Amino acid sequence: MYKISSILIAAALFSSSAPAEMPSKKDLAEVQPIVLELMDPLLKDYENKTKTAADVGDGAVEYAKEAKSVAAKYTLLTGAIEYYVRGRKYDKAADTIDAICELVPDIPGEDLARITSGATRGTREKQAPRLFALNKMAKAKAAAEKKLATVEKKLEAKPDDAALLRSAAELTAATGDWEEALGKFARLGGATGKMAQDELDGTARNYKLAGFWWDYKPAEKSAADAITRHAATLYKAAVDGCEAEGLMKVLAEKRIAAAANLAAAPERNRQSKYKFNYRIDDNGNAWLCRTKDNDSCVIPKPEGVLVIPEKIDGRKVAGFDEGALGECNKMTRLVLPKSINRISLWTLANCQALERIDVSPHNPEFTSIDGVLYSKDKKDLIAYPQTRKEIMLVPECRTIGWGACISCPFVNAKLPEGIEFVGAHAFDGCRELETVDFPKTFKIFAGRGSLGWIYFKDCPKLRIVRFHGDAPRVPVNPKRLATFLTCSPNEVTIEVERGSKGWNGAGSKTLPERWPYESDNSHPIGATHSRPIRYIK
Repeated sequence: MYKISSILIAAALFSSSAPAEMPSKKDLAEVQPIVLELMDPLLKDYENKTKTAADVGDGAVEYAKEAKSVAAKYTLLTGAIEYYVRGRKYDKAADTIDAICELVPDIPGEDLARITSGATRGTREKQAPRLFALNKMAKAKAAAEKKLATVEKKLEAKPDDAALLRSAAELTAATGDWEEALGKFARLGGATGKMAQDELDGTARNYKLAGFWWDYKPAEKSAADAITRHAATLYKAAVDGCEAEGLMKVLAEKRIAAAANLAAAPERNRQSKYKFNYRIDDNGNAWLCRTKDNDSCVIPKPEGVLVIPEKIDGRKVAGFDEGALGECNKMTRLVLPKSINRISLWTLANCQALERIDVSPHNPEFTSIDGVLYSKDKKDLIAYPQTRKEIMLVPECRTIGWGACISCPFVNAKLPEGIEFVGAHAFDGCRELETVDFPKTFKIFAGRGSLGWIYFKDCPKLRIVRFHGDAPRVPVNPKRLATFLTCSPNEVTIEVERGSKGWNGAGSKTLPERWPYESDNSHPIGATHSRPIRYIK
């Protein structure tokens, strides 16, 4: 109710005028008789008891809406406060003080304190908590302005004094001139300067900004409003950096956790219900692994955002065992801490609602670009979100890692130029996949042994695999090319580019009969492959 009424008053007052400077004493003296004449009928009705004190206050506010000069508006509003207090309409009195602050943002603290002190005189704090809070803020503003004048005088003699510069920034914030204060903080440099510059730029990147607002906003309400306004951005930044717990800690210390929990609470509360199954390696680190029932390592299975903690039971979380998050088909986002250094094969199998994977920027092994997980140097694709129907990679990427695109809903997977290697089982479970195109840069299918044979397992709709460049090498000795790729030799057609080399020797112009091995030898593709091998049309 407080915010609504305050906004309505402010909107009515400023529909035709912008915030103004504080009127001079001369201007106020000149409008005084005009205002008294205007209010005279209402005041007489009040004396005759045909109008209440609150009616007089309402009337003064209405006249203020129509007044043309700032001095008249200011005089009418200050008079309205007096009569609202007489009528014990304390919230209306507080709304009107807020309206004065909106009308004259640079109102001196001494003048504001005079208004608020008058409004609280003879009133108990329990009756009018908002008025007392405003009075406290006004007195702090007045005291800060007085101290700031002293500090600025000292700065004239010592313009580069770091302590004086910081004091000036803090006191400027305490006076309520937030934009000026941010500029002064930004010039300080360091962590505080960086946070101030972020706020000036409109980019709330660091969760500690919540504490910054609290420390330097002139009133609790201002700090809480600032944090609430940026709650979603702050929480996203904290989660992206795996610092959600840090954000909650800062807010709890500042006693305003409820303000930012607007965005944070639903996801954070879900996190607290999860129980992680893990094993301990030889170094005492925790590895998330499937349960005894061969189910997900997370109990219950996550819905929405899953933030992996950096530590579980005091042990650093180092990685995932095979299939650790398999079948978590309601998880929309996975956030990894800086401690994770390995994502095993099939970790994310059948996580079909997964929209993005993020990782702490401090992780030494991995990075996330647009929700796609890569190695730190961006050369290796580690994991691709399973809701994306097209494969789009950063230009630096060279390798599609083992199981990296598992269960993705691709129909036509056209691998971008620059890709040189594909790991085993990279596209397993892509059940909608119909065609795959390997670029001219493609060189080799990576992998050995039992995991080095299959790359498109459980892709029942796959019909065409195209190679636009020279024949890539394989790490094993396949007897049937299509079996090597898919386990479904009778379903897949292999297409090759005219003029590509390596299939039957350098410079061959015939359809492939031989598949190059890792050595200089080559081996027959195999007559048992019943589907045609043809040129790309």
